[in-house]
Amino acid sequence: LACLQVDSRGSPATPSYLHAPQAIYAMEYHKHVIVEKPMATTLAGAREMVMKAERNGVKLGVVFQERYAPDIVKARSIVSSGGLGKVFLIEARMMWWRDEKTYYNRDELARSWRGMWDTEGGGALTNQGIHTVDLMYWFGGEVSDVAGFYTNASHPSITVEDNAVAVFRYRSGALGSLTASVSTQPSNVQFRVIRIYGTEGQLEITDRSITLLATNQGGVQRAGQELKRDTVTQTENLHKLLFSSFLNALREGREFPVNGYEGMKSLEIIKAIYLSSNTNQVIKLPLNQVYVI
Repeated sequence: LACLQVDSRGSPATPSYLHAPQAIYAMEYHKHVIVEKPMATTLAGAREMVMKAERNGVKLGVVFQERYAPDIVKARSIVSSGGLGKVFLIEARMMWWRDEKTYYNRDELARSWRGMWDTEGGGALTNQGIHTVDLMYWFGGEVSDVAGFYTNASHPSITVEDNAVAVFRYRSGALGSLTASVSTQPSNVQFRVIRIYGTEGQLEITDRSITLLATNQGGVQRAGQELKRDTVTQTENLHKLLFSSFLNALREGREFPVNGYEGMKSLEIIKAIYLSSNTNQVIKLPLNQVYVI
C-alpha cells in the first residue's frame, strides 16, 4: 500500500476475523476504511482500530446499513423528536434460521471460519443480531447494564451460540429486552420486530414498515397506513446509501455518522451479554480493560 498507487479508501468485506488486521494495516498507510460488521471479533481489536484511525487522521466507518432504511430513519425521527414522549422500554425479537449445510458448511471457505469463536467472534448475536443491537442502541442511547444468556440449541457442528436473550438498562433509565435466534423453523417464516414504548405512545417496526400508536391531545391516533406509504418505498440499495454517505463525509471533511465509535457500541453490548452468561452476573458498561474479550 505504501508504494502502490491505490485508492485512498478501503472496504474489508472478508471473514470477520480479518476485519481488524486488514483495516489496521490499511489505516497504517493512511487509507480511509469502511468495514463490514462486526468491525472486529474482539473488543480489543475494535478499540485498536479506533485508535489507529485517530492517530493517523483517517476515517473509519462500519457497515450498519439498516440505519439508512426509510422505515428506520422515520422511526428514529419520531422517537428523537419526542413523538412517543419519554421512551421507557425497547423490545426486539429476531427469529431467523441458518442451516448448517447451506450456511455454516456451504463450502470450504465457510467451514474455515463460520461458527467458531476465534474466527467469527460469536453467532446469532455477533453475526446476525448485531444489526438489531445497533438499532436498539441507536434508538435508546447508551446502555449502562446488561444481563443475558446464550446457548447452542440446534447446530451441533458449530461452537458459537444460535440463541440468546438479554435485558438492558439504558443510561436514560429505560429498559430493553432482546431475543436473537437462528434456530426458528420453518425457515420461510423468519421475522424481526422492534417495539418502542414511550409515555405518549408506541411504535412497531417490522418487515420494512412501521406502525405508530401515539396519543394526540388525549386521543389515540392510528397512523400505521400513512407511515407505511411514506416509508416503505425503497428505491435504492441500503448499502449504496451508506457508501454514498461515507464518500460524502470524505469529500466534505465531516464525521461519518456510523464511525468506529458507533460501530463499537453494539459489539461492546454483545460482549457484555456473553460475559454475563459466562459469569452469571449483571455487567456494567463500558467494559473495562479486565473485561476486554
